[in-house]
Amino acid sequence: MSFKNIIITLIVIAVVILGLGYLYTEGYINTDWEILTIILGALAIPYKYLRNRFRGFAGGYEKIDRIIEQQDERKKGEKKHREEYDKKIREKELRIQLLEEKLEKIDSRIENMEMKKEDVSREVKNMDEEKLKNTFEESFKRNKG
Repeated sequence: MSFKNIIITLIVIAVVILGLGYLYTEGYINTDWEILTIILGALAIPYKYLRNRFRGFAGGYEKIDRIIEQQDERKKGEKKHREEYDKKIREKELRIQLLEEKLEKIDSRIENMEMKKEDVSREVKNMDEEKLKNTFEESFKRNKG
């Protein structure tokens, strides 16, 4: 605030106080608290106007600009966080998909092994005793007698 603005503000305050003092001494101002609050409220409006006028409205605009910048930064942060979170989710989904594929391969291997086991069991049941001995010896490379 410049020196000129300070002097003008002090003069305005002094004139208001003198005016209130004169009105009080003449009996126009009742000292009841309700009326005093109304008068002080009525004086607050021009005071705020003059204060903003002398200070300039740039302070208010600067505050608004700061708030807008903070909101923009917050939105950028949220967007970045959301992108990172979405990336992690995509990675997890891909990992789950790969694990499901591996699980399907393992399941198919298990089914194939079970089918082979059933086939071998059927073959063994259908073999006579001599063929069973020969197959056993061939499988374990034993020599007869």
